[in-house]
Amino acid sequence: LDVSAVTTTSTTSSYTAVSIASAIPRNAKKIAGWAGTQSTTASTQSLSIASSLQGLSLRLIQVNEATAINAAYTLPVSTDQTLYYRNTTTGTLQSAAIVINEYSF
Repeated sequence: LDVSAVTTTSTTSSYTAVSIASAIPRNAKKIAGWAGTQSTTASTQSLSIASSLQGLSLRLIQVNEATAINAAYTLPVSTDQTLYYRNTTTGTLQSAAIVINEYSF
């Protein structure tokens, strides 16, 4: 079952904390899913997903001169029921999403 953790039309220059309590139980140690970003024009886009505000266990999804990218990820959970993300684009962001569809202890 896909659970949306982030759906946004705004870019972020620093990591943003997101509660994922609706997607995973307390004490889950790892999550997996897919994430993507889409711009209105061909541009450099990156979506970073991390386990901490400092970028611990960073998973980077990036594309150059394209309008969209989607990719699978796995990520350890360092802060209970929380993930951190940052997304940027040189174009105009149409949307960015992070979906969780698996967790483990």
